[in-house]
Amino acid sequence: MKNTSDNVHSYLNIIHKYFFYGFVFLLPWQTIWIVREVFFDNEKWQYGTIGIYLSDLLLVTLIILSIYLYKDRILSYFTQNKKLVISALLFFLWGLISALLADDKTLALYFLFKLFFAFNLFFLVQIIPIKIRTLSFIFITSIFIQSTLGLYQFVTQNTFAQKLLGISHHDIWRGGTAIINTADERWLRIYGAMPHPNIFGGLLLCGLLLSLYLYITTKKSSTITHIFLLASIALTTTSIVLTFSRITWITAIISIIVLIIFIFTSHHYNTRKLLAPGLLIITTTLLLFGTLHHVLFSRVTHDTTYSHNSISDRHLYIQHATQIIEKKPILGAGLSNYTNTVLYINNHEQPIWHYQPVHNIYILILAEIGIIGLILFIIFFIFVFHQIYTQRKNVTIANYTFFITTISILLIAFFDHWPWTSHFGLLFLFFILGLSLPKYTQQK
Repeated sequence: MKNTSDNVHSYLNIIHKYFFYGFVFLLPWQTIWIVREVFFDNEKWQYGTIGIYLSDLLLVTLIILSIYLYKDRILSYFTQNKKLVISALLFFLWGLISALLADDKTLALYFLFKLFFAFNLFFLVQIIPIKIRTLSFIFITSIFIQSTLGLYQFVTQNTFAQKLLGISHHDIWRGGTAIINTADERWLRIYGAMPHPNIFGGLLLCGLLLSLYLYITTKKSSTITHIFLLASIALTTTSIVLTFSRITWITAIISIIVLIIFIFTSHHYNTRKLLAPGLLIITTTLLLFGTLHHVLFSRVTHDTTYSHNSISDRHLYIQHATQIIEKKPILGAGLSNYTNTVLYINNHEQPIWHYQPVHNIYILILAEIGIIGLILFIIFFIFVFHQIYTQRKNVTIANYTFFITTISILLIAFFDHWPWTSHFGLLFLFFILGLSLPKYTQQK
């Protein structure tokens, strides 16, 4: 009986490992079964859609298997990290109160489940035995495929729809498509398989940093691996530029500089000279975009119709958020109930697509779950960063790479809402946050 039990345990461990790496690969893909769609005056309410993602099914399986296989390890972790666990639990419970009091309770509870998955993912990547290098290779392979797709979209200036992969069609001449519109040209901003180029930019930023980390930590004898990683650096750099996401450009530059500083001030002396090829590839790739200087510089100087509209829209969204915060400062509008609340506050003066989340997740969280919810959210992150600081002697280059990515996404979150409103964005944020912490080792 013992041998049978051991065999089952071993078999489940194998399933668990492949399911986890499968989840990592599928996380950036938007394969979804739509359960609910809501329309206002024949206009689809984008932020009212409810669906089940393929990655969700894998994550649920992982949670169940992890509880069975590593219950002792999980209990030990929770005992040793009480502040972190309690802060997460308090934030989740406040989210539950918000959901139960929201106008659209179904949508709020749906978001609460996504928040539940995000917290579970955060803790799982610290507790379960995983190889971060393997995880990183799988993740950048997925990103590499999307980068190739993005390059195709730019070359053809068109996209194709593929339901199985969660890819939507974006017509460059149709309203709502993200473009750069200069005096005499229209340029499609690449999407990859993401709902918006800004989200794609955040994913690419992670791919670029991971590619640099893997390149400088891969053995010299691994020639094929080095070639792949240099190709990944070149392709992700190209794709970041072609998203035409200004905030991604800025955070990418800052992130690379910070990573370089960390490597040159750490004890990893043997990795310093390996930075040169990667940085040379990035520089060369950027120089090749000199032929598009009229488009790139117009984006930087706001000399496009899209840029002017984007800035004015963001001001409007802040006004909308202020209206909710003034009316509901404690409880907020309810999880994921922001846009429909703005719609009713403004007496449905504009179509539903006109009401977008405010492009700042901290203001958005304040508007959705009130001042208490925002404080609990900030406290959770403070505990995480404090734990990283106290364990800084155990921080590896991998941890630091994910930490830089996390900070970059949190900076982007001051200017965009996707790290909170996007299914991928929420899971992605907690995923890289969990990987920023040194790997948990169970005390004997």
